[in-house]
Amino acid sequence: MPPLLVIADALDELCDQVVFLGGAVVGLLVSDPLAESVRATYDVDAVVNLDWARFRGIEARVESQGFAREMRSGVVCRWVHEASGVLFDLIRWMPACLASPTAGMRMR
Repeated sequence: MPPLLVIADALDELCDQVVFLGGAVVGLLVSDPLAESVRATYDVDAVVNLDWARFRGIEARVESQGFAREMRSGVVCRWVHEASGVLFDLIRWMPACLASPTAGMRMR
């Protein structure tokens, strides 16, 4: 299963509160059926628009969904989905990314 789907499935209802971005979503941006395939990254990046208190609440829910903090890389926002090993970066900023997200597995 592609890393994006692994993370989306593991987050369950939390998916409604995040916007996925970065290399894991590149394949969703290509609309030309004749274009070459895209090599996506193996980690998944997502942003949320919350104050620090609510962000900490989301982190607690992420942990309860089978994720653990990934400490080896030194990336402060990095989690690892324990069942699959897929890395997940949950970022609390980037308002421009949150201005016009598209729901579902399609892009406009």
